[in-house]
Amino acid sequence: MIDYGPKFVGSKSSEFDDVEKLFLCYQSAAFLDRQDLRYEISKKIAGQFHVSISSIRFCGSAHIGSSPHKNTPFVEGTSDLDVAIINESLFETYLMHAMNNSRGLQDLSCFPVKDGYSTRDSFCQYAARGIFRPDIMPNCPQRTSWMTFFSKLSRDYSMFSDINAGLYLSERLFLEKQRNVVARLRKQGEFK
Repeated sequence: MIDYGPKFVGSKSSEFDDVEKLFLCYQSAAFLDRQDLRYEISKKIAGQFHVSISSIRFCGSAHIGSSPHKNTPFVEGTSDLDVAIINESLFETYLMHAMNNSRGLQDLSCFPVKDGYSTRDSFCQYAARGIFRPDIMPNCPQRTSWMTFFSKLSRDYSMFSDINAGLYLSERLFLEKQRNVVARLRKQGEFK
């Protein structure tokens, strides 16, 4: 068994086990009868970013069958497909693109504006947690290329309203991000 180091801060080992099971071992709800489709989408993403297909994980309502945040079920053609690409090298590469295209993350004008504010602070907060969100990274050719790829992928697979992805520095940080999902599912009585 792989030793992941300390478990989640303040959590019981069963909580960590549940997060691992749900996000690393269980099949995605949207692909239960469509494993070839899951493979096809995963293969395209892995090929685009030159990572192992095992680096591609799914989360959100397409994976668990409902959105614990919105308390709504996954609906084919209406719901998104949320993808996690877990790869340290790719995370570093995109972080360097962000830094190089924003004078070390200091030029606020390089970042998209959301609700009247630069997304720089949000971008930095996510990056500090090992999560890279291309939708709020500085405007640059790499961001454009990322968005173009996922926009085309979304058009190619109409069973999802949108396919989008984030990068994670490590599997452990991906699981940490998903910990609240399991807690909400338990609270709603959907995961025991």
